[in-house]
Amino acid sequence: MSASIKVPYAESRTGEWEGVRKVYKPSVPGPDVLRALHWSRHALGEAYGRCAGNQNDAQKTWTAAVEGVWWALALDEELKGQMPVIYPEARAQDPYGQTVSGFRWLRNRHAHEILVTGQGGPKKDFFAKPGDDYMFFISPSNRWKRRDDIAPRREKIDETAQERYDSYVAGWPLDMTLTRACTWFDRVFSACGYPPVDGMVDKTVL
Repeated sequence: MSASIKVPYAESRTGEWEGVRKVYKPSVPGPDVLRALHWSRHALGEAYGRCAGNQNDAQKTWTAAVEGVWWALALDEELKGQMPVIYPEARAQDPYGQTVSGFRWLRNRHAHEILVTGQGGPKKDFFAKPGDDYMFFISPSNRWKRRDDIAPRREKIDETAQERYDSYVAGWPLDMTLTRACTWFDRVFSACGYPPVDGMVDKTVL
């Protein structure tokens, strides 16, 4: 399957930002930072596309998913630096934002250790209705491992990051968590009023 799958940009949802907007209006960053934000969001979408488009290859699927985790955390840290109050508050109210928070534990593990954090999900059988003699089989999906299935961490434990990983990432399909991260950042960009970056005629030129 081609790796051309893309996550459509999510429509605006600004409910999480009401209340704090009255006292703080995020300013539009400079052109260089704005461009980097958009390009990083694009890179996250590209990682999702390769993850979702290579489900028949475990290594390619997982490799793209881990890359997506890194892009998501880069965006998360930049936005938190720009909006140290409003951004964490909004993220804590949105399950998709909490998915990004859960990525932090995963990213930190990969930053310090060599380990595989994904696996095939359990294969569940669906039986036919009573009286029928056939059964449906569903192929396993590639999912993030639960913490108990990952080697114990050798460094200080971040209990908050662990909790968010357990609640919003562990056991979920790799590509689904990347989709949620893409949707979260689209909501943030829309709520902040970030304008799109003008396209270039020659896309090969930085």
